[in-house]
Amino acid sequence: MIDLHSGYDSAGSTTLVNNATIPSGDGATTMGVSPFANAILIGFGAITLAADAVKQIALQSNNQIDPVNKFSYAPTGTSTKLGTSFYTQLSYARGPNLVQYAQKAAGAIITHTMDHVTVGSTWAPPAGTFAIPNSQTYTTTAGGAATAGVYQTTAFAPATTPPVGTYAILGAYVDALTGLTNLRFQHTDFGGAFPGFPVADFVTGTNTIANLVGSGDILDSNWAGYQFVRLSQILNTPECPMFRIQGQGTGLNFQICDTSADTASIILNVVKVA
Repeated sequence: MIDLHSGYDSAGSTTLVNNATIPSGDGATTMGVSPFANAILIGFGAITLAADAVKQIALQSNNQIDPVNKFSYAPTGTSTKLGTSFYTQLSYARGPNLVQYAQKAAGAIITHTMDHVTVGSTWAPPAGTFAIPNSQTYTTTAGGAATAGVYQTTAFAPATTPPVGTYAILGAYVDALTGLTNLRFQHTDFGGAFPGFPVADFVTGTNTIANLVGSGDILDSNWAGYQFVRLSQILNTPECPMFRIQGQGTGLNFQICDTSADTASIILNVVKVA
């Protein structure tokens, strides 16, 4: 299962730094270190606002084969990149895996790390198709404007509770954002993990494919609503988190870490698997 954690820097930087701090409500205790033993870092990146485009993203980690030169993405010319997400497989055996960043102009920036952890249960989506039987979407509006750099939690509580059973999350569409956000999910069936991903708003935000970058990227509009399906393909492992609805409530929460005071609208895409 994916476990997503964030870092927040309200000031940002025009030179390469790793000054992000753990946002309130994140659940991690040490920046760049997974709360789970034997976790494997599988993804990392950052999101920012239009005026503060990403100039460079790097990974500071002694777990890399070449920690001195390290992974670094620095586009030439005038950067317009607002969201980045890259993929790897690194342990935490030799210390933290820290996301570094530099911006065109200093401003609020949120980093993310995605770890693969061995808790909870995940569902394997069928290969090569979005036409998944028994899938369903549900819309939820956040319970008020977010506070930048603080996790906002909203219960998934449709007016009519979905049928009792086991569901897998395929992904989500998010709009009413200024730009991008880190979205993750909380449920007791996830074993303490927070599966999630960075997500772009292509409806009301300022995002285009041109200002997002990554490896077969989950930030791409083609994968909106199917981010866990795409991560399953990228990692070649089942990554759609499964949760049970057993009564009047779903037990599922959305958590958003945003750079702006947005009141997000979240369209959850799930499939009933049992």
